[in-house]
Amino acid sequence: MDRVKILVVDDSDFLREAIKKFLEDYECDVLVSSDGVSGIQSIVESKPDLVFLDLLLPSINGIDLLKVIKMFDESKDIPVVVITGSKDAYLIKQCIDLGVQKILNKPLTRKGIFNAVEEIIGDRVLSKVKLKKYIGEPEKKKEFEKEHGKHVNANQIKRDLIKFFLKTIDSSKSTILSALEAKNELMLRNIIHQLKGAGSTIGYPRLTMLGDHLEHKIRDRMNEIEWREVEIFSMEVLAVLDLIHDENS
Repeated sequence: MDRVKILVVDDSDFLREAIKKFLEDYECDVLVSSDGVSGIQSIVESKPDLVFLDLLLPSINGIDLLKVIKMFDESKDIPVVVITGSKDAYLIKQCIDLGVQKILNKPLTRKGIFNAVEEIIGDRVLSKVKLKKYIGEPEKKKEFEKEHGKHVNANQIKRDLIKFFLKTIDSSKSTILSALEAKNELMLRNIIHQLKGAGSTIGYPRLTMLGDHLEHKIRDRMNEIEWREVEIFSMEVLAVLDLIHDENS
């Protein structure tokens, strides 16, 4: 078959890029969208062979996105793999009722992504690409077949994600500090939401816990006492970001 076209819809820059990089190594054409509105547009216009979809998205969440694409004949049959850190049974049931083919829980693994594509697209589409590359390299071929036949290093994608995440730390810290200085609730809420999702994916649950707490605390037009509490928890987030940097540098 032709090159597989895959769309990744996720508001996390580092997660989008990590999945994109992984799949491009298997000669997939990978498109990315950072929010629900552009995700719907990409699905309808590009008609990908498969969509990886995060449920927590700005503008339109993943559940609403699924409902919308099921309304169009050109997109209703496109298979979707949901990426989520939630264990909410009702949320999972909604996904199944909306025809989601597979649900991958965070933290993601290479094996999970690989198996999802091969299971849904079929014809061992990724394996054939990689094995073709290893013609004349029997040891690499043997290693690949062993890795994807019986065992996979589940920590590899985590290492790749952390490597990418490290590049975003300075920007994230700068955005938090700017939002605190300007008392910009929307800016702060957006960056905290991204970091919250990243925490579980890269194996730092405290970042997710702090992000979840802050998301519930941040609201429009907070009084001085409420804002001060948000500042304190934001400082803890900054401390966790420094810890992640120090532990992985």
